[in-house]
Parts: sequence; C-alpha cells; structure tokens
Amino acid sequence: MAKTRNQYPVRGIKALLSACAIVAAASTLSYACAQHKADMEPAAGEQGSVAQSFFQYMNDIPLMDGLYESTEETMVFEKPEGRIVKTVALSKTLKKDSIAKFYAIALPQLGWHATAENIYIRQDEQITIRFAEDSEFTLVYFTLEPSKT
Repeated sequence: MAKTRNQYPVRGIKALLSACAIVAAASTLSYACAQHKADMEPAAGEQGSVAQSFFQYMNDIPLMDGLYESTEETMVFEKPEGRIVKTVALSKTLKKDSIAKFYAIALPQLGWHATAENIYIRQDEQITIRFAEDSEFTLVYFTLEPSKT
C-alpha cells in the first residue's frame, strides 16, 4: 500500500496528542495524590487520623501504617447471622505492643468497645486480634465474626 505525504503528519500529531494525554493524566494523578496526602495531614492543633487505609475485606477496620495485609490468606464467609472474615497482616518493623496499642485507640473511635484484651464488639460483630512473632516478622491475625452475646 502506497503512503501519501499527509499520513506522516497525522501519525505525528496522534503520537503528540497521546503523549500529551499521558502527561496530563500523570500530572492529574500526581496532584490528586498530593491533595489526598494534604487532606490526611492534621491542621495545626489537631490530632492526626488513626489510619490512612483499611483492610480489603474488612473495609471498616483500619490497616495500621507499617502493617501489610496478606490477602492470599484471607477467608470470607457470609451467613445469615453476619459475615466472618479471617485475615492476616504482617510487619517487619512493628511489634505486638505498638500494634495492640494502635487498635486499642483506633477501634473505639470507630464504635468498637473492648470486652477483653484484643477483643472488640460493635453492634452485632466481634473482632479478635491475635499475634505471633518470630525473628523476622510480627504476624497479626484478625477474626471478624458475629458477636457471641
């Protein structure tokens, strides 16, 4: 197929427009991320937010900064009495005491009430937090289930 003289400028313009669209999208994304970070930072005299992200399958439970959710280990069940979610988070830098303290502060702010050490109830749900530590990681096991009361 023979090429005409006008096809090359059109391709050049299409490539330029594509490049401009990519740059614009990257700039918009960069601005949105910066704006989100600014929105998450407390104003002068205010306390900071307790968490910036939440678990994937327990989207009303905060995921502490420094904890990483292992979604491959997550099990989710829906039953008439409520949902059951078992998931694991891990950290190389955080220890049990700081994680337990974080959730002891964060969960009551979200309506959860401590009933025992690392066990919280909200309405008809209960979350239990268990820990395992080895020389490399702190593992945190979360079980969300219908409350037993």
